[in-house]
Amino acid sequence: MQIALSLTDDSLVARASELYQRERGKAAGSMELARRLDPARLTRIATICHWGRSGSMLLASLLDDHPLVLALPQSLSTYIYDFCEDYRHLDLWQKLLVYPFYSAVKAGEEGDFFLANSASGDFAIEPGAYVAAVEALAAVHSANPGAAPGSRRAFVQFLHGAYAIALGKCPDSTRAIMITAQHYQNDELAARLVSDFPGAKFIHTVRDPISTVDSWFDRRVEMAAYASARDNALNLTRYDCAVATMMDLLMWDAGHRQYANETRIVRFEDMHVATERTMRRLSRWLDIPYDECLVQSTWNGRPWVVMVRGVATAGTNPASARRRQKNLTALDRLLVRALMQENFIAWGYESRGVTLRGVVLALMNLRLLVLPLKIELVNVAVVYRAQLVPGMRAQGIPFALRGALFLLQRRVRMVTLVAADSLRRLTGRHRVMRPLTDETGA
Repeated sequence: MQIALSLTDDSLVARASELYQRERGKAAGSMELARRLDPARLTRIATICHWGRSGSMLLASLLDDHPLVLALPQSLSTYIYDFCEDYRHLDLWQKLLVYPFYSAVKAGEEGDFFLANSASGDFAIEPGAYVAAVEALAAVHSANPGAAPGSRRAFVQFLHGAYAIALGKCPDSTRAIMITAQHYQNDELAARLVSDFPGAKFIHTVRDPISTVDSWFDRRVEMAAYASARDNALNLTRYDCAVATMMDLLMWDAGHRQYANETRIVRFEDMHVATERTMRRLSRWLDIPYDECLVQSTWNGRPWVVMVRGVATAGTNPASARRRQKNLTALDRLLVRALMQENFIAWGYESRGVTLRGVVLALMNLRLLVLPLKIELVNVAVVYRAQLVPGMRAQGIPFALRGALFLLQRRVRMVTLVAADSLRRLTGRHRVMRPLTDETGA
């Protein structure tokens, strides 16, 4: 069966067409796997989200090589639903050929199916093997009602099937589970997933809240700097790192509320210091047999090597589980402990709450009126270096005034944010996500 990719002004479709024309006609070696693997019968799925910088990629890498797991490494699955919306005019087989190029545009090297020696991990697959897998699936399943051209569900199923076949992997379709990377909490994406796959599960990685505030703030600053380096634009709102850090963490810790029964957390620290016990719990909850590969960090079965403080590291590392707090003072840490008391207790980071929590929160809110958090002060320094100095050189005093107004607005926003969340949590209207258990995995 020939897949038609018409001439178009769309650069991604044109690139997919070029790849297809170059690699087509080599499906014979994939036909047997395509006959054995029926993507339309893949109905079990789970997605991984993060609470700040909490090891979501590490968890995905631990699940990567399980015989019953179908997963796209790194960020390759993150933009599936965006793509289905943007390219809904394509049929299923065309979508499968175009998606790798869309993913690479959206996520850079972390979204590139075919990039060898990526700094984000060794997860490249051969373009020819992927095209052959798509061709083989099209030849075997083109008359399958489950492969309807406009079906998001079919696209998710067949994308995972094509990727697996390109790797030579062929699990039992009725027992296998697809693992995707939603990453950011997003109620709309969660609803789409459940609409397509009723019973979908959500795994949220979490971390000691003090470490999470510290590390997520750093990550926010890194993302702002990366975005600025790409376009060199003066953009003050891009550097709303301190407020954004607190907003993210205070909003995401409840998960997708409507799917609470299908949601569990995995602790960052447990992945590093109690890997086997953690993965046994998770395998029970996902209803897959435990396998020794679940303690190995891989992409496509190959060890995932990352640079940690200039040292090449593969797999888990107990040293990574230590608390980090360089961006928080002692008073900041007390505020985090009192404000996120539910997180500390429910997730097993502390056995009891802050004494006189209401009084402590009242005092911390009064303190916040006159003494900013350290992340706010660091944020001011970052804005000064990255935005105010070049902005004043380019635009003079007007830009300096805009910068001062921006920082004042962010100061007010931080005070009101913490006050509102303190009240919400003190009145018991906040519930955080549930952990896995040893006994039942539930």
